[in-house]
Amino acid sequence: MRNTVVVVGDFQAEVTPHAPLVGRSTCQTPFHVGADALDPGDLNTFLDNLGLVALNTWRGPATPTQYNLTGGRGAGKSQIDFILTRAISADWEAKNVKVTAPPIGNWRRHVGHLALHTTIRLMNHHMLPKRSTNPQLDRHKLDHEIRNREEGAHTLQLALATALNALTDPTPANINSTLLDTCQNHYPLERKPNPPPNPIVQHLWQKRREAEYVTVRPPREPERENLENNPWWYFLSRLFRGWKATVALRKQVKIAEKQCKEKKREDILQLLQKAEQAADNGDQRTVYQVVRRLAPWQPRQRVMIKDPSGRLLTLQQEHEALVSYSEDLFAPDTEQPAREEQGLNLVFTVEEIESQLKSIKIGKAVPPGVAPASAWRLAAPQVARLLKMAFDQHSHQPGITLPLQWTDAWIVWLPKPGKDPCEPSSLRPIGLMSPDAKALAGLLKIRLYELIRPQLRRVPQFAYQPGRDLYDALARVQVWIDNFKRCYGRGNRSKFAQRDREENPDNTKLCVGGAILSLDLKQAFDRVNRQALAQSLKDLGAGESMTAEIISLLDTSRYHIISDQEQSTVGTTRGIRQGCKIAPMLWVAISTLLLERLGDALSGPHRQATTFADDTLVQWLIENSTDIAQLSSFINKLLGVMQDMGLLVNLTKTVLLLKVCGPGARRALKDYVVYKDGKKWWRARHPDGSEALIPIACYTTYLGTHLSLQTEAHKVVGYRIAEANKRTGKIKKATRSRKVFGLAHRVRIWQACAASSATFGLIAFAPSAKAVALLRGWFYRQLRAVADSPAHISHETNKQLRQRLGVQDPIDATVQRIRHKLDKLRVAEASIINQPQTLQYWESMLQQYLIFHTENIDAEPDSRLIPVPAQQSQPVACPVCGVYFPSNKTMRQHRGRVHKVYVSSRRHDDDMYQQQDHSAGGMPQCIHCGLRTGSWDALRNHILNNVCGWQMPPGPTWEAEQQDIATPPRGQSDRDPRIHEDTHPSSTIARQQPVQPAQKEPTIPLLRRPEVAKQLLQSDSKLQIVRDHARSLIQHCGFCGQWIAKGGSVKEHIKRMHSHIWHASIGNLDTECAMYKSHLTRDSVCDLCEVMVYQPDRHTRSCTVIFQTALATAWHKVGAPDTAPVARDVRTCITDEFLARQLNPDVHRQGKMEAGDSEVIDMLTRHCGLCLQRLTNQQDWRRHCANQHKEAWKRAEGFAELEVANMWGQHSPMELIMRDRPTEEENGEGRKFRRREGKGPGKAKREPIPAPNQQLAKQVQVLTKYVSQHAMALQLLEADRSWVLWMDSGAMGIIPQLVKTTATWKESREQNKCTCSLRQALLGSLLLELQARLAKMEGDKAAQAPLIQRKMLVAEPMAWSYTRWNPDKKLQEPREGNLLSHQDAKEAVQLLMREAVKPNVIQRFHALGGVKEDRPGATTFVLTVSLDADARPNINKALHALTETAATALIGARIRPERSHKPLPEDLQRAIDATRRQ
Repeated sequence: MRNTVVVVGDFQAEVTPHAPLVGRSTCQTPFHVGADALDPGDLNTFLDNLGLVALNTWRGPATPTQYNLTGGRGAGKSQIDFILTRAISADWEAKNVKVTAPPIGNWRRHVGHLALHTTIRLMNHHMLPKRSTNPQLDRHKLDHEIRNREEGAHTLQLALATALNALTDPTPANINSTLLDTCQNHYPLERKPNPPPNPIVQHLWQKRREAEYVTVRPPREPERENLENNPWWYFLSRLFRGWKATVALRKQVKIAEKQCKEKKREDILQLLQKAEQAADNGDQRTVYQVVRRLAPWQPRQRVMIKDPSGRLLTLQQEHEALVSYSEDLFAPDTEQPAREEQGLNLVFTVEEIESQLKSIKIGKAVPPGVAPASAWRLAAPQVARLLKMAFDQHSHQPGITLPLQWTDAWIVWLPKPGKDPCEPSSLRPIGLMSPDAKALAGLLKIRLYELIRPQLRRVPQFAYQPGRDLYDALARVQVWIDNFKRCYGRGNRSKFAQRDREENPDNTKLCVGGAILSLDLKQAFDRVNRQALAQSLKDLGAGESMTAEIISLLDTSRYHIISDQEQSTVGTTRGIRQGCKIAPMLWVAISTLLLERLGDALSGPHRQATTFADDTLVQWLIENSTDIAQLSSFINKLLGVMQDMGLLVNLTKTVLLLKVCGPGARRALKDYVVYKDGKKWWRARHPDGSEALIPIACYTTYLGTHLSLQTEAHKVVGYRIAEANKRTGKIKKATRSRKVFGLAHRVRIWQACAASSATFGLIAFAPSAKAVALLRGWFYRQLRAVADSPAHISHETNKQLRQRLGVQDPIDATVQRIRHKLDKLRVAEASIINQPQTLQYWESMLQQYLIFHTENIDAEPDSRLIPVPAQQSQPVACPVCGVYFPSNKTMRQHRGRVHKVYVSSRRHDDDMYQQQDHSAGGMPQCIHCGLRTGSWDALRNHILNNVCGWQMPPGPTWEAEQQDIATPPRGQSDRDPRIHEDTHPSSTIARQQPVQPAQKEPTIPLLRRPEVAKQLLQSDSKLQIVRDHARSLIQHCGFCGQWIAKGGSVKEHIKRMHSHIWHASIGNLDTECAMYKSHLTRDSVCDLCEVMVYQPDRHTRSCTVIFQTALATAWHKVGAPDTAPVARDVRTCITDEFLARQLNPDVHRQGKMEAGDSEVIDMLTRHCGLCLQRLTNQQDWRRHCANQHKEAWKRAEGFAELEVANMWGQHSPMELIMRDRPTEEENGEGRKFRRREGKGPGKAKREPIPAPNQQLAKQVQVLTKYVSQHAMALQLLEADRSWVLWMDSGAMGIIPQLVKTTATWKESREQNKCTCSLRQALLGSLLLELQARLAKMEGDKAAQAPLIQRKMLVAEPMAWSYTRWNPDKKLQEPREGNLLSHQDAKEAVQLLMREAVKPNVIQRFHALGGVKEDRPGATTFVLTVSLDADARPNINKALHALTETAATALIGARIRPERSHKPLPEDLQRAIDATRRQ
C-alpha cells in the first residue's frame, strides 16, 4: 500500500456509483443490485476500506466485460471485472479506459470477455503529494516573499496590523483565525501557472526539432529533379544541412548547460554561506543538513508499520497501532502532581513577548489549522499586544486551565536514524505547537533559568545552558582519565610499581583501575515522571508559582495523532514534549534531581558523573577491591533510581568500560563479571531482583568522539576521519567537479563540510605525534585532491599549498579554538566549567598542541629556541639544542639530520657510565633529575646523552654554552618541532630552567662497603651481617644496588652485569656457601629468604641472601678486583701447531695437551676467535661469522673467487663506461611467510575440503592426460633451445653491472637513441665482462693461485676444469675428467659475442623474479635461442663448451641446458587420486 497498487481481476460482484471511488458508467443488473442482489454493497465496502478507485467506471457508457447466463431467470449481462488502483494514481488519463483488440486470446471476445486498455502512472512513495496543513493557503509563496522582504510581504503586514487592531476578543483562537484568514486572502492557493517561457530552452527545442526534421523530411519538387539528375549532389547537400543543424543544436545545448550551471552555482553558494556560519559556531547539525542537500538525491525513508508476522498494515490499522502505542507511552495510569489551587503568574511585557515571536524561524512547521509561523513573526508587535492581554486574563486565577491551543501538540513521527521504521518504537515523536504556545514556553524558560541558575553552576549538565558546550563535558571526562592513569600505574608491571607492591605488605591484594558507565536511556523525554519533575523544580528553587505554571502546560496537554484519513487525541500523564522550547530546561532539572539522588555515591573527583542532554557518563575510580563492590551497589542503585523517576535504561546499548589490574583484580571481579556468548558482561540487579547484564567493552562513542580508558589520540582522530570520509563522499560531486565552481569555492565547501567534521571534538584530547601525522596526512591528501595538485606533479609543499589557497592548518585551527575557549572560560562566572583543574587542563592542551604548530615546525633557522616544558607523558629532549620532541625516534632523526650525530642502538660498554652512580634506590631513576625511565637501557641513554645536563655544572660557562646552543648557526636547515616565545596572553610557555645536578654523593652498594667487607672476612660476625641485611639482599643486588623482583634471577644479573666478580669468585663459591649449611634445617623455612628448605646443600646456592654473601666473601678474599683480569689474546695462540694438536685424536686420547691449550679452548667455546666477542652457542657463532666476518667465512667455505675479486676489483670495459651511471633503486624487504600464510591474526583460514564429485574427477583425469602430453612436448622443445644461468650476487658477481646496463638502456630508449633490445644489451654486457676477465687471468699469477689451489684451474697448459654443484655446501666443486683449455673458452666467448648478440637470434634473456642488486644468493636467468637462427648450431656448441665450467665463475655464473621436468599435471593427477581414495 506504499507504492503504486494495481488490482485487476474478476470480482464476481458489481458496484454502484460512489464518488470519488466509483463512476457512473456501471451496469447495475438486478442480479447484483437491488433487493434480490446476491452481494449487496460488498465490493463498495471493500473499495472504501482500502481507498481504491474502479477505473473502468468513469468514461462513456457502461461496457459489460462478461455475459453470464443465469439459470431459471433468463439471460443477462453484468459488469464484474474491474481495474482498481489507489486514488492518488487515478488521474484523468488512468480513468480513460478503452476497449481494444487483445494481443492474444481474441476468440474470448465472442463469449463476452473484452480487453481493456489504460495508462497508470507508476509512483513511488517520495512522489506522493505531501499532506497540506492549510489547503487554501500558498504557504511557500508567503514564506518566500517575507524572507526576501518583497512588496507583497509589506502589504500583508499592513493588512495584518489592521485586522489585529480591530480584534476585540483577544483569545488564542481568534488571533490565529484572524492571521490565517488574512493570509489566505492575500496568498490564496491557486493552480500553479505554467512557468514563464525560457527563451533559451525554447530555442533549444526549436533547434532539436530542426535537426530531427532534416533527417526525415521528404525531398521537395525541385529537389526531386536534382535527385534524378544528380543524386550525389542531393545526398551531399542533405548531409551538410544535417551537419549544420546538429552544430546549431550543440551550441544551444552548451548555452543551456551554462545557464543551468549558473543557477546551480547560486544555490550552492547560498548553502555554502550557511554551512560556513554553522561550522564557525560549531553547529554540526546545520552542517549535516547542508551536506545532505549537497549529496546526491535519495528517496526519503517512508514509515511502513508492520504486524508481528511482518505484513504491512492498512492505513486504518497503522493509525490504530500508533494510537495504541501513544496511549501506552504517554498516558499510563500514573498520579499527576497537584497544583494546589495555585494561581499562574503569566505577566510579561510586550517587548518580551515580541522578542519570542520574532525568534520563530520563517518556514517553521505548524499544526493543521494554524497560521504560518512567518505570519506570526511578521505581525509580532500587534500579536504581542494581544497575547499580553490573553496572558493577563489567565493570571492570578486559582485553578484556571490554559487554552488547549497553548497546551496541545500535533505529533509527527520521524524515523530514528539507522532503524527500520516498521514498528512504532523505531519512530521519534515530535510535537508541533502553535507559535503563541512556543512564545509562552520560551518566556517561561527564561524565567525558570533565572531562578535556578545559581543552583546549576556546579551541576555537571553541559547541555542547554548558555556558555556550556560538549567540549566542557569532554574535558571533564579527560581530567578524570588522567587521574585514572595515575591510579592504574600503581598496578602495572613496571619496576617501580612492582617494587612498591613488594615493599608494602598491604599491596599483595592490590586492585586498582577504573570504570566508565555510558548510560543509554530509551525514550528519555517521553518517560519523565511529572511528580519527579515538580520535585526537582522545587529543589532547584523555582518556587510554587513557577512550578504551577510549568505543570499547567503539561497536565492538560494532549497529543493529536493524525493520519491520512483519521485523527485521534491522546491525553498525556507523563513525559515532556519534544520540540517545546522549555523541554530542554525541564530535562536539566530532571538530570539534576537524578544526580542529587546519586550524590552520596558520586562524591569527590574520583567518582563523578558527566551529562550532556540525555547522554550520561559515570566515572568510577577503583583503588581497592572494596570499590568494585561499591561500584556494583551503585549500578544497582542507579537502575532503581531510574525506575523511580520513570526512566528506562536500554541495557543493550549501555556500555561499561572497565580496566582493572593488580594481584587482587581477578578475585575481586569474579562475582560481578560473567562470560556469555563469548563476551564479557557485568552482572547487575534490577529493583525487583532480576538479573541485568551490561556489556563490557573497550571503547564507546561519546558526543561524536572515540572514548576509551586509554584515550589514544590516533584512534580518536581515526574515528573522526572515518566520519569525515562519509561527508566527503556525499559532497564529492561539488568539490571535485571544476565545471560548476572555481577552486576557491570548492575549497570553501570542503572546509565547511568535511574538514570541520575531521577536527570536531579534538581540542579536548591530548595530541600525539602519530595522531597529528594521521590528521595532517588526511587533511593535505584531501586538500590536494580538491585543488587537483598532486605533490609528484606540482612539486608544491604543503606550506606553499596552504598559503596559496588561504587554508589554515588543522593543528593551527585547533590551537586557535583552544585559545578562544580559554578566553571565554577566563571571563565567565565561576562554575563547574572553569574550575582551576579544568583551566589547567586546557592550558596543558594548548601547550601540547603548540608543539605541533606550523610556526614551530616551519621555524626559520636563526629563530631563538625555547625548550618546551615537560607537559607530555614522556617528552624527549635533544641533548645538543635542548628542544623537546614527542618521541625518541623523532629526536634521533633530528640529531642525525641537524647535528650530524648518530647514536647506535647497539649496547656497548662505556667506562664513564656506572649504573650505581646515576640511579636512585636501585631503580632506573635518574639521581640527578628524578626522571623515572622504563628500563635500565633508557636510563643509560639518558645519562650518556646528557639529557638532564648532569655533566654541566651551573655557572657562567654553562649559561654561555646554553646560550650558544639555544641559537643555532645561521643558515642551518632544521624542520623539526621547536617552540618560540608566544605573546598570546593564554600561552604559559617560558624558557625551561636547567635542572641543577644533585650535590649528594651516590650511595655505595651494601657488599662493596669497607665495613661490610671487614665483617664478611670475620667468621664470627658473618652470620650477623647476613641476618641484618637479609631483607635488602632479597630485593637488591649487593654489588650495584639494583632492585630485583622477588624471585628474580640474581645469578643471571651478576653474570651479565658483574662478570669480573663472577669469574674472580666462582672458584671459591662452593666453599663459602657450605659454611652456611649448618644454619639451615631440613623441611623448615629459611629465616633469611623465607623459602622452604628441602635440601640444605642445594639451598645454599639457591638462597638469594646466602649466595650473594658467599660470592662477596670470595670476592673480597681475592682482593675485590674491580675489573676482570686481562686475558691474553687467544688469536696469537691459534697457530698451525695448535691446530695440528687439536685435530690429532691421539693428543686428546693420551692427554698430551700443552700448557695453555685448555685456556684457549675455553675461550674459544665462549668467544669468537677473530674478534673475541662473547657468544652463546655454535649457531650464534655461525650467524656471527656470516654477518661480521664475511670474507673469512666465505674463504673457509672454499670461495676462492673472493680472493680474485679482492685482487682485481672490476676491470671490465663496461665498468669504465657505466661507472657514473645512476642505478635504479628498488626498495623492499622479503617476507618470512607468504602473504596471509604467517602466524599472525591475519593468516588465511583454511576452508574444509568438500566431498569430491566423481563425474568431475573423471573429466579432470581426461583433461590432465592431454595437458600432461602437451606440457611434456613443450618441455622437450624448451630443453632443445633454452639454457639456464645462475648469477651470484657475491664479490665476483656482475649483477650491479647488469642493473647499470638496464638503466643506461632505458635512458637511451627515452631519448630515442636505442638501437638494440634490452636482452641484447644485457647479454652483450655479460659476454664483454667475461671476455675481459679471461684476458686478465692469463697474466695474473697471483689471481691464478687460489683457483689452482681449489683445482678449478690448471696452470700448464692453462685450462679450466668442469665443476659440479654441491647443494650442501652451496658451492661449485671441481670434478675429475676432461678440461676446457683457456684458448677454447676465449674462442667460445668470442663466437657468442659475434653471433648471439645479433637481432632475432636470442628470443629470451631475462631474470626470473627480476634483477635486484641487494638480493642475496643467486639470480636465475633463462636464455632461449631462436630455432630459425642460422648460427644456432655454432651458438649451441659454444654454450655446451661453457656448460658447468669453472671459467664462468669469473663472473659469478654457471650455465647448463634446460632440462625436462616432471610435468605439473602429474601432481594434479596424484591429488585427484588421493581425493578419490578419501
